[in-house]
Amino acid sequence: MVGNEIKSFEVEPIIPDEYNNSETDVFELATTLVFVLLIIIAVLIVGFKRFRAYEIGFKHAVIFGIVVLVSFVLKELLDFFVNAQLTMIIGLAAGGIFIAGAGIILWAVSETVFREIWNDKYLSLDLLFHRKFFHSQIGRTIINSISFGFGLTALFLILLYLTSYYSILSFTGEGFVSQSHITASLPLLNAFFSVFNSYAILAVSFFMFLTAAIKRYISNDIIFIIVSGLVWGILIQCNIIPLTAGLPINFIIGISLSIILIKYDLLSTILSLLIFKYLIKVTEFSFLENSVLSNQWYILIAIFVVAILFSFILIFRKDKFTDYDSITPKFVENITERQRLKRELDVARHVQMSFLPKTNPILDGIEIASTCVPAFEVGGDYYDFINLGKNKLGIIIGDVSGKGTQAAFYMTLTKGFLKALAKQTNSPAEVLTRMNELFYENVERGRFISMIYAIVDQDKNIITIARAGHNPIILHDHSGEINLISPNGLALGLEKGNLFAKVITEHKETLTSGKVFIFYTDGFTEAVNKKGEEYGLDRMFEIARLKTASSAKDIQDKLLEDVNKFIGKASQHDDMTMVVLKIK
Repeated sequence: MVGNEIKSFEVEPIIPDEYNNSETDVFELATTLVFVLLIIIAVLIVGFKRFRAYEIGFKHAVIFGIVVLVSFVLKELLDFFVNAQLTMIIGLAAGGIFIAGAGIILWAVSETVFREIWNDKYLSLDLLFHRKFFHSQIGRTIINSISFGFGLTALFLILLYLTSYYSILSFTGEGFVSQSHITASLPLLNAFFSVFNSYAILAVSFFMFLTAAIKRYISNDIIFIIVSGLVWGILIQCNIIPLTAGLPINFIIGISLSIILIKYDLLSTILSLLIFKYLIKVTEFSFLENSVLSNQWYILIAIFVVAILFSFILIFRKDKFTDYDSITPKFVENITERQRLKRELDVARHVQMSFLPKTNPILDGIEIASTCVPAFEVGGDYYDFINLGKNKLGIIIGDVSGKGTQAAFYMTLTKGFLKALAKQTNSPAEVLTRMNELFYENVERGRFISMIYAIVDQDKNIITIARAGHNPIILHDHSGEINLISPNGLALGLEKGNLFAKVITEHKETLTSGKVFIFYTDGFTEAVNKKGEEYGLDRMFEIARLKTASSAKDIQDKLLEDVNKFIGKASQHDDMTMVVLKIK
């Protein structure tokens, strides 16, 4: 006191012993550390990948970082303005720059993740960043945010009231314990900066990054809301003791925020959280007898009323700006292109798999097994069986050059050619020769198909094989001898036809009991492990020798198992297709 005037005072809440409970200290410290580490690791990994793919932008992130820096510095100056010293100001600047830098990185990475999943929910922020402040969408966002902010506050207080009947509650954390805003010269502004500094980065990390990551794997909205609410309840501090009361309340708040995100947009969700936390912090003004402080509550209500009236004006005015694509950052085009390519690969994979046989043919005295394991980058592997009647079966395996939908299209074209030609002649070489002519006429130069076409004739007990530049067939007989069946032939589409017809030959093999024929594509022999080593033919020979007495299915499964074991964690870059025939 100076004379009869109070120049300053401090408020120290006295908490009765029955309210002192530290059971949440360990749990909330652990969950906070988990949340922070999870976000840091994920942001660094995703950020590195997206930066290399040119799918990240820093324009909006820098604006967010500047806002975070200004808020941090102003809050500290409001708290310590009277006693501010040069060293403290330097420390504030350094701390603020560090926090702002973290905010920039977090926003940049979170934005690219969020836009990939929910680009349409970013519209309000895009409008603000491009200074379209008087758009109807901004008006709707303000009304939604204020309404939901008050709604969350009411819900929270009701839950506290109901819970207090069954448990003695106490509170921890800056939002409940700190009273710096009461003693500040600008209480409302001080409380605002306090809430923004505490929850802005948290809101970005959770609602822009974590929820988008969850939504990537959970398409169902109801399941997403439940999972997102649980993650919020567990990872975000509830500041309520005991945990048995705090966690359920926090879970319900998380559910409510997740519903807002699903039904509305990102900015409405973030502002709803900030307004909710702000109202919790300043509601106590309405209970204070000090007229100066109690008037702060009425001032705040007046600000909200003005904001709502302004929002209604925005909603009912006609928007002059409607070209929303023009305010979308350029890096989003790279994300869109990647998504388009992914959809194209999915279509190609669907086309490829839909044209493969659903079941294997059943022949007396012959076991048949077949498989196609597509790689991430769809190739043009193809195999098929053609019923030629009179105990004859056509077997085809091929590999179209290139990848993606174009390779899948050429594979479809090849299937059509083969179906049309196969029943016109019993000569595999003649069928491939005619196919070459059709393929050369209809496909751009540089595209080709390697293929083997074999005809099993059970009446004559012979298999006739023609090869168009494909991998040789592995032949293993009952004596244990391994041979390669490799008749001459060029790949389809490399030459107009004269040379192809002169070069191609046929090989005939009797269907003796115990013989095994292994048709395969180079996805097996050229499979590469982490060391850059290829799987090769020798390993396939070894499996064939070891599985002499096994069925066709067992031989195929063992080869797949062995090649996958060899590849290990390396990526599969080409389709692996195989047909195994075993003569009983």
